[in-house]
Amino acid sequence: MRLLLLTRLTDIDEGCDRSAQHGFGIVDGFVEHCERYNKAQFNNSLQAEYEAWRCTHLRLKGQLTDGVCKCMENWYGAFCHLSALCDKGDNKTSRAWFQGKCIPNACYHGGDIAVGKNMVECTCPVPWDGRLCERLACWRKTQQHFEKRFRNVNSTECICGDHYTGKDCDQIISCLHGNFTQEVGYPGRCDCEYEWFGEICDRRKTCTLNKETNEKVCSTGMETSFLFSSLLSLTIFSLFFRS
Repeated sequence: MRLLLLTRLTDIDEGCDRSAQHGFGIVDGFVEHCERYNKAQFNNSLQAEYEAWRCTHLRLKGQLTDGVCKCMENWYGAFCHLSALCDKGDNKTSRAWFQGKCIPNACYHGGDIAVGKNMVECTCPVPWDGRLCERLACWRKTQQHFEKRFRNVNSTECICGDHYTGKDCDQIISCLHGNFTQEVGYPGRCDCEYEWFGEICDRRKTCTLNKETNEKVCSTGMETSFLFSSLLSLTIFSLFFRS
């Protein structure tokens, strides 16, 4: 699972002055990394370095031409991310359109063009993933630790994982490392083996051997997080009422 901080093109303001948010600004129609851009404007020795960096990190279809980063032929836009071969308006007659290559902002499946730490990519709606939202990622349909509820059946469709059923794939029907039990009128659940936890017993605990008792002691690692959260809440509560 990847966790990325992306800045959408629609959130980037004009100009690269001190008020530029997110570290990026639009200058002469193109997105620039303001700190690097401003340094290059006042230091000729950094200009060539920035042009190369710009083509790699801030242009989807960019190339160096005579030392200057420019959009490749038939590409334009703030990230060089729009194809000039795609017809505009309702008159869709180009080869690119018939091949399904004409998409808004270069992002598939309704994604938004954006820039991250290292490159131009897309913010993708669930359940899509990939640099351009081109890859189906059914695990994104659930919260963390419940990723096995869904799985890809092909490149366009999600179905329930092997241990789940139901409309939302949240009904357990079997377990990975444990015994499945279900009482009448209640949903099924898993009783996990000692070294495993999770709703289908799919997550392994961290185990160590107690040298004094020669017994294996296992932990989920979540106990510490719960204790920290409890102590933090108690501290905030105490400070609030003390003031």
